[in-house]
Amino acid sequence: MQNAVRLLVQVSIAILLVVCSSCNAYYQSNMQQVPLLQAKGDLVFNLGPKDLQCAYAVSDQIGLLANGQYRNHSWDLDSLYDSFGTEPGLINEFRRRSITRYGELAAGYFKQGGGSQLVFEFYAGVGLGKLEYEGDFSAAQKILNSDLNRVFLQPCFGIRRRSYELAFSTRFTSMSFAQLSHTNFSAEERKGELLRGIDNRAYLMLEPALTLRAGTPQVKLQAQAAYEAQLNNDPLGHTPFRLSLALNIRLNTAKKYED
Repeated sequence: MQNAVRLLVQVSIAILLVVCSSCNAYYQSNMQQVPLLQAKGDLVFNLGPKDLQCAYAVSDQIGLLANGQYRNHSWDLDSLYDSFGTEPGLINEFRRRSITRYGELAAGYFKQGGGSQLVFEFYAGVGLGKLEYEGDFSAAQKILNSDLNRVFLQPCFGIRRRSYELAFSTRFTSMSFAQLSHTNFSAEERKGELLRGIDNRAYLMLEPALTLRAGTPQVKLQAQAAYEAQLNNDPLGHTPFRLSLALNIRLNTAKKYED
């Protein structure tokens, strides 16, 4: 157990260093919830800097998820988007700010194997949210607001032990933006900010993730690495690679934890 905890602490420190410089984008997906439920009565919480998540097993095979995200991030632009092929002059050394308020609900199936150490889960869910994007250009401040609608499927395979848990999940997401309103943003500027077409197209995302937890049976430190690949053409200003930390708390109101 000590080796697992030491490894997770080292990974967590690296994550904190990377996260501080890697979340500059209009849209950033929320942390995937992979509760690895065991039996009826399992109650799991994930408490992160930007995410609050809860899972509950209503039976020995059916689980419910409720997730919330709040993200308020500001940054300065210089050559941040050069690798995305943005046009010169549209974005320069000016301030940007992105605010996300998002919530989702999901239901799914879970099954144990390998003496209750292996877990398979499959969840389907829907989410609603609001996004706000502000940019300080040389001429004026520009603001873009929109609603966010998402539906997703998420299969997961995991291993549960008393001192650690390891899970691989993949989330398939279709999301769209609605009720778009903007101030001082021209169509050309939206293209330069990788926001062209957000009001009239669904974006398809594929997001594999690896989740590692270590600690006691009831409380573990969680680290998650995820990559989000956009499957259709028009680019969206999002964060492709995401690293996140959370405190994982597991309660079981029905029976004792089984290794």
